[in-house]
Amino acid sequence: MKKVLGLVFMLMFLVSSVQCFGQASSDTATIYIYRLQESMFSGGRGLNVKIFFNDKEITSMMTNTKLCYKFTTTGKVKVKCVGNFAGSPIGSPYVEEFNFEKGKTYHLSISAGSMTGVSGEIPNERFFKKLNDYEFADSMTIIEGR
Repeated sequence: MKKVLGLVFMLMFLVSSVQCFGQASSDTATIYIYRLQESMFSGGRGLNVKIFFNDKEITSMMTNTKLCYKFTTTGKVKVKCVGNFAGSPIGSPYVEEFNFEKGKTYHLSISAGSMTGVSGEIPNERFFKKLNDYEFADSMTIIEGR
């Protein structure tokens, strides 16, 4: 049973890598940032989350969206996610540092709340099981430098 789950987990990583521009690439590093739909009561649905890499704004994400970002340069990158409402930051940002390597894929799951700001985590196997049946309202793909 554990071998089957491990195989399913590896297959999910492979499929997610191939979905971003059709093929996995050994000359780029890829990060997927997932923002599942928040509940109405958390206050997160109305918040926009701005994504920064090394303090440079990359994009913003609304609830129920997925971002695929391909790095052509690699190394240490500080990923900062800041909740935003009506043009002003709200709550605490979520900050994580990655050491991106070419040919590797990374994943980050974030959520927002009106009182707390942005929280995040590196997804585990349980998250990916949940993701199998999940449909995002929007999906973005960005290549560094384009």
